[in-house]
Amino acid sequence: MFYKRLLNILAVILPKNTQNGRQCRFLIRISAVCALCSGGIFSTAQADDQMVELRSAPLKMPVGGEHQSAGFSKITGAKAGLGFQNFLKPENIRKYLYNGAGGCVGDFDQDGLSDLYLVSQDGKNQLLRQTAPWQFEDVTAAAGGLDGGEAWGSGASFADIDNDGDLDLYVCNMGKPNLLYVNQGNGTFREEGALRGLNYEGASVMVSFADYDRDGDLDCYLLTYRLFQLAETHPDIKVRYIDGKPTVHPDHLGQYAFLNGHMMELGTPDRLFRNDGNGHFTDVSGAAGLGLDRNQGLSATWFDHNNDGWPDLYVASDFYHPDRLWRNNGDGTFTDVLPAMASYTSWFAMGSDFGDINRDGWLDCMVADMSATTHYRQKMEMGEMGRNAWFLDWAEPRQLMRNMVYLNAGGRRFIETGFLSGLESTGWTWAARFADLDCDGWEDAIFTNGVARDVNNSDHLAELKQLETAGKIAERLQALNAFQKPGDDRNKVFRNRGDLTFEDVSKQWGYDDLTASYGLILADLDRDGDLDAVANNMNQPLGIYRNDAATGHRVLIELRGRQSNFFGVGARLRMKTASGWQTRMLSLTRGYQSADEPVVHFGLGADAIIERLEIDWPSGARQVVEKLPVDQRHIIIEPAGNFQPDPAQKETPAQRSLFAQDSLPDLEFIHDEDAFDDYAEQPLIPWRVSRLGPGLAFGDSNGDGREDLWVGGATKQAGRLYHQQADGRWLAAPTGPWNADAASEDMGAVFFDPDGDGDLDLYLASGGNQAQVSDKPVLEDRLYLNLENKSYAATKPDPDDKKRAYESSGTVATADFDGDGKMDIFVAARIVPGKYHELPRQRLLRNAGNKLEDVTDRVAPGLLAAGQVTSALWTDVNQDGRLDLMVTTAWGPVQLFLQNQDGKLVDATKTAGLAEAKGWWQGIEGGDLDGDGDLDYVVTNLGHNTKYHATQEKPLQIFANDFDGDGHFDLVEAEYEGDTLYPMRGRGCSSAAMPFIKEKFKTFDAFAKADLLAIYTPPLLETARVMTFTNLDSSVLINDGKGRFTIQALPILAQVAPCFGVAVEDFDGDGKLDVVLAQNFYSPQPETGRMSGGLGLFLKGNGDGSFTEVSPLQSGIWIHEDAKSLAVGDLNGDGAPDLVCGVNNGALKTLVNQTRGPEVRWSTIALSGPKGNPTGVGARLEIETSTGRKLMKEVRAGGSYLAQSSATQFVALRKDEFVRNLTVHWPRGPVSKTRYDQWTPQIKAAP
Repeated sequence: MFYKRLLNILAVILPKNTQNGRQCRFLIRISAVCALCSGGIFSTAQADDQMVELRSAPLKMPVGGEHQSAGFSKITGAKAGLGFQNFLKPENIRKYLYNGAGGCVGDFDQDGLSDLYLVSQDGKNQLLRQTAPWQFEDVTAAAGGLDGGEAWGSGASFADIDNDGDLDLYVCNMGKPNLLYVNQGNGTFREEGALRGLNYEGASVMVSFADYDRDGDLDCYLLTYRLFQLAETHPDIKVRYIDGKPTVHPDHLGQYAFLNGHMMELGTPDRLFRNDGNGHFTDVSGAAGLGLDRNQGLSATWFDHNNDGWPDLYVASDFYHPDRLWRNNGDGTFTDVLPAMASYTSWFAMGSDFGDINRDGWLDCMVADMSATTHYRQKMEMGEMGRNAWFLDWAEPRQLMRNMVYLNAGGRRFIETGFLSGLESTGWTWAARFADLDCDGWEDAIFTNGVARDVNNSDHLAELKQLETAGKIAERLQALNAFQKPGDDRNKVFRNRGDLTFEDVSKQWGYDDLTASYGLILADLDRDGDLDAVANNMNQPLGIYRNDAATGHRVLIELRGRQSNFFGVGARLRMKTASGWQTRMLSLTRGYQSADEPVVHFGLGADAIIERLEIDWPSGARQVVEKLPVDQRHIIIEPAGNFQPDPAQKETPAQRSLFAQDSLPDLEFIHDEDAFDDYAEQPLIPWRVSRLGPGLAFGDSNGDGREDLWVGGATKQAGRLYHQQADGRWLAAPTGPWNADAASEDMGAVFFDPDGDGDLDLYLASGGNQAQVSDKPVLEDRLYLNLENKSYAATKPDPDDKKRAYESSGTVATADFDGDGKMDIFVAARIVPGKYHELPRQRLLRNAGNKLEDVTDRVAPGLLAAGQVTSALWTDVNQDGRLDLMVTTAWGPVQLFLQNQDGKLVDATKTAGLAEAKGWWQGIEGGDLDGDGDLDYVVTNLGHNTKYHATQEKPLQIFANDFDGDGHFDLVEAEYEGDTLYPMRGRGCSSAAMPFIKEKFKTFDAFAKADLLAIYTPPLLETARVMTFTNLDSSVLINDGKGRFTIQALPILAQVAPCFGVAVEDFDGDGKLDVVLAQNFYSPQPETGRMSGGLGLFLKGNGDGSFTEVSPLQSGIWIHEDAKSLAVGDLNGDGAPDLVCGVNNGALKTLVNQTRGPEVRWSTIALSGPKGNPTGVGARLEIETSTGRKLMKEVRAGGSYLAQSSATQFVALRKDEFVRNLTVHWPRGPVSKTRYDQWTPQIKAAP
């Protein structure tokens, strides 16, 4: 000890700010470590012309236990010398004390074994030195009296704050000065908080160390909460009113604020302390841009979200307070980029962590909340949502009461995957951690759960609310005091399946104790290469879990910095093995109130050699180690040199992508929804149905040979027609007759020629939920006739129109289905406004020459019971030369109506194999996806990243009946838990719509225990109309050529959000059809929150009906808004297929295809059809190229979702390839064949 102490003293007094001084200090520090480390020797290795200095030692063989392959064995604390217990006195009722305490791990005496420091709130902290694996001794007093005194402790971290090569200790306290214990190198510490500027006194929760300025020493972020509830210190809170608006009274400045007129209690500002280079710290919070927030923080985690080498900081905050993602600007300042990164955040955000869960090289993030795992707990904790309803629909980003799993999409945006991953609800969760617990190469997820008191018990909260309303503050505090029911919950652990989903293995792995656990420490305590766990429980013995993972290779990496901080905190490590790359970042504070040791763990599965390890040091040094042995503990030394970090990145560096988004400023249209409350009329509908537009349509409206674009408007907003110019610009057309119809909501739109005069007229479907039966003109569809390609004129509605119930129209699709040379039209009804449960009437309109005649009853009676039709496609499914009709429905299957020899459309859904797959189908598009010569189809659905779950065996259902006898139908959503069907909505919102529920079930407890039958009774449920989900996958329908389908789910990122519009085309020019999806839905119930985890998705076709996901960085698709319609067209006249995306209540999005160059060229094929069908809708094209490739295409007017794509067909060709033969099967007409001998950019064909 004397030798090491002497070396450390020399290291401290040598100069830091010179190259020689740094080198001498480093050599002395390394010598100190070597002097005491046992086993292994330092050696050198060469990789990429670098000499690598490292020291290696073999790991112990796993000892095994109850779970030989994976899992934990619980260790008795007394047996291991871990008698610590976090103690909270019952009389300490201040809510912040419910937040528990944590601890940290690190080898403070450098004997090769990890030691523990554990924090207690009302008790004494303990420093526990490990003397042998799983043997600890309490050295708190001997090490210098590190018990924390009388302070209420919260969190702690080991960190080398003076860069002398050993671990110092920082302890956070509530209401008392924080403590900095500086390691003296002889097994003792000295408290130097005041001396070094870190004796902050306030509401400290946790400290998080990082070298944020990359100058070679560790800086400090101090996270704070609040000390007292305002009601405790100020029973009579004063409010000042100015012009009738509440404002903060001067007596309470900094204690509360008003959000949207609602009082919010404030927390205390966090602090950022910069290390001055000698272990002294300066508060730079204000200069860094971090000193203004007065939030109630619960975790602060450093990680590099944009891969620029500069550590960024995620701060998770409780209740109304916003989370922050502080991007490190590299100049000592930070910018909150979370609103630009995430669509929503956790409401009661607690612990947070990071990890690369899909192994794509970008660090993902997880934030914990308190979302119950059982129906009973969910309904007990939901309470009366009305009190906070304003906030749920107001905050930006929205805040939701559940865990968030943020998949990093290239540093520019997060894709939130909580429900999809299966990690959205883990209980009242404090610590949330990613770690490879079974050493299979994939980072798993582990959580601590529970709370000292069940403070979200809705029955108790209702009692407190009554006392508060009555002004009985003393009685309220007494009732709060008397409520002693514990809030124990089971801890959880989930295995990463490697496909973005996680499996709950808590019971199998022996980690499901019923406790109130808070801080969680993960470390390899017994040096066998897997991560053990220590949970700090409240008023219960410590939870100690030995990891018994006996399979899977593993490796531990420690770093020793020369120019970087000594332990390399902040370094990024990428490891390549036979199964691919893994990425880690060395960060200390993770999870909740707890900190790791500076050791990096990799599980490797069956991979027996590390092919390559890349280390990016905080100094800017880049180091590569090759052929590193597994099952070892390696210490790697930073290379010598004078390095400089690269500048920080404010944006991810641009790279050429498939599409350029929003690069056409002329196409600017902002869809502007009106403020309509769907829930006022039907409070229990699952989502708003007034926000489903806008529609899009491509067509040459002015006869100049260039296709124009129609964009629909919302209620009280006229749509707009854009003309494409010869120079590629777009110009908005002058005011048209549709301006007079702005009161109607534009939904589906289609250009076609119903009057047979050779130009394209425009049909607009009127929809929405705003209009009721009395609003007949608003719900009437509209037909605008083209007047010689110069202007449009509105026509009067047909008096014979059978739209008697005035349904809300949705999609429209046109074709000459009966082969008489005149274009007919199918108009889908989405809903009956105000009556979500009723079946709307679908309309098949036959073109009778002088009018559109409703022939549904006679030609397609099966359509009358189709339900809520969302999209439609005229297509020849079985290649018999007759056009069939496919429709997608909400709460039903994709339906197929085959046209028979008599011209009737016969329901063939069941024989097609589609009848049992009932979903929330929204869009449909077709193409020969597997190259077998027939048409397959892509259909969009709700996906799996929502609260809704459904299978064939356990469907999700809505029951519609007059349950309360008031003459109006009510809706009841129901879902299975186990084998029992329960209502999905809580007592509060259900009883608001049906008051009998509150009378029948006097308490939340009684309601939460009741199943669906007990609440709504068998007679009413048996007579109800039932709507059902059994399949939620966005899918591909593989055609066998005879109109029978195999349903295959699209890749998992297609399920990350509800999908609407869909486009099928060879966008990347490789000869295989690709798929683009429009994702997200902003309009569910407020308490459910937006379903907007997606960014839109490009799926690269593999040519066999399967697809590969392409990242947004490569595709260029970054549509995080409420994307709906999606249409294909050529936006810039270069012959390549581009995309337009209609966004509900947002700006139109354009995606310009950038696939061009010497290896790819395009030909377009435009048909000149017969009279009445100028674009050849319904024709089938067979294309053979000069290389023998065969393609099949179909011309359509409709499909996708509320969209009409261009009638022009796009053909991608390789270098020197051209269209050789073109065969056109004209609708109910001749077959034309044309041969070409050279590349023709624009091919035109006529019958």
